[in-house]
Amino acid sequence: MLKRLKIIGYVVIGGVGIIALLGFSVERVIQRQVRSQFPAPGQLVTVGDHQLHLLVTGQANDQPTVILEAGNGGFSTQWVRVQDELSQQMQVVSYDRAGYGWSEPSPYPVDLTRNAQDLQTALDTLGIAPPYILVGHSMGGLFNLSYAAHFPEHIAGMVFVDTTHPDMWQHFPEAMMDQQNNMIRLMRVMQVAAHFGVMRIINPLAAAVVDLPADEQEVSLALSANAQYISTFLQEAEIVSNLPQSMPPLSDLSNIPLVVLSANSAPDGQTMPEGIFETMHGLHQQLATLSDEGLWRVLDGSNHYSIVMSEPYALELVQAVLELTN
Repeated sequence: MLKRLKIIGYVVIGGVGIIALLGFSVERVIQRQVRSQFPAPGQLVTVGDHQLHLLVTGQANDQPTVILEAGNGGFSTQWVRVQDELSQQMQVVSYDRAGYGWSEPSPYPVDLTRNAQDLQTALDTLGIAPPYILVGHSMGGLFNLSYAAHFPEHIAGMVFVDTTHPDMWQHFPEAMMDQQNNMIRLMRVMQVAAHFGVMRIINPLAAAVVDLPADEQEVSLALSANAQYISTFLQEAEIVSNLPQSMPPLSDLSNIPLVVLSANSAPDGQTMPEGIFETMHGLHQQLATLSDEGLWRVLDGSNHYSIVMSEPYALELVQAVLELTN
């Protein structure tokens, strides 16, 4: 009996090993196919030891160039509605942070200061001169605050879109921190699973991009199912978990016009802790007071993702940017 159980055990272990090896091999093939099927729509710019992907649209004119900064896990495709509209009137740049989209991973850990410096290097390389209007969604707001701390003279205006606040953990209920820690633990498992093609089946980004056009949904999911993407997502999530230690000192924004936009509904299938929107809105109002010309408003009915990717809210976001140019 014992001998039979051992044989069964060896068969099971061997079967699992074969499936894992097959999954690993298939995932490598799929990654090559994805790169072939979805070539970079923008330009790859060398920044130190890696390349960043920047998508530049519209014509440079007397208006500031708009720089679009995605949230944790986001990249250039998710700005399609906003970028298409704004580029009719000015030059617009969306880009993929290192390790996302078409950008290569950096040899260094994710860092807010390093990202600001790399972005500026890429803009200089392409001859995209300041001034800039920075638009940041979610964690993108933190990246923009970091950029402002290092290059305040380059900024003509800022738009924060349902943004992460540097002091949020001092105000959020404990349940939100628990949710953040659970997500990090899950992402660590997903990082391993992605090597074997599992994320092609259960991609966590799917629920976030439902409001994008079909083509951008497809490419977003195809480029976010690999282990490198998950690793970058995880590193950024850990930065969010360690605020404000991760943030450089804020620069003086008192003379920079800015708009802060807030969502007020939960994404489909998600439950938010009681009072979370009131807390978040209070933090967003506080963010608006960093400028003598700060404005805050709620886009009624929007959620954390639709506020950027759904057409009606994307158009309202566009109007907020244009307000800063008048």
